[in-house]
Amino acid sequence: MNTAAITVMQCIPTAIWKKKRKFPVQGKKDSDFFRKIYVKTNIAEALEKQLGARSWKKEVINIGGVCDSYQPAEEKYGLMRKVLSVMIEYESPITISTKSDLILRDYDMLEELAELTHVNVAVTVTTMDEKLSSLLEPVASSPEKRFSVLQAFKDTAATTGLHMMPILPFLTDSLKTSNKFFPVQPNVK
Repeated sequence: MNTAAITVMQCIPTAIWKKKRKFPVQGKKDSDFFRKIYVKTNIAEALEKQLGARSWKKEVINIGGVCDSYQPAEEKYGLMRKVLSVMIEYESPITISTKSDLILRDYDMLEELAELTHVNVAVTVTTMDEKLSSLLEPVASSPEKRFSVLQAFKDTAATTGLHMMPILPFLTDSLKTSNKFFPVQPNVK
């Protein structure tokens, strides 16, 4: 299966292991990376142009696979509602990954899209330990809130997924730590 990927805005470092940037932002000074977010305010228009092209084959679009589209700035800009509106118009299949419960704001649109085509909603959870999670991912929603996302989509046509990653040596790599995920999983589909 071929997939296309879209990124609504440049990633902000939501986790301590993401503090070192691997790829330069073309034309931007290195010192700006952690202070500025470059928001693609025209993302819906650009997406509509792509999906309206005759060459578009309705491949699965991966949203949030590289950079979480539900970062704190999304609350201000509201770009994902515009993106999802275009997805509904073109009945485009998507998989969306996030660490934020802000995705629940768009529940109605994701539910509507799931009635038209394939939708997969996935959350990434690094650890079930709330204290460790807040240290490792200070900007992300708590693990409990992330599981509430999966629970919310349980009764829709959308499929759900859980990314248990990254596995961090000496922090989240023990069997005891991994086993904390399993009691929560039966509550989601």
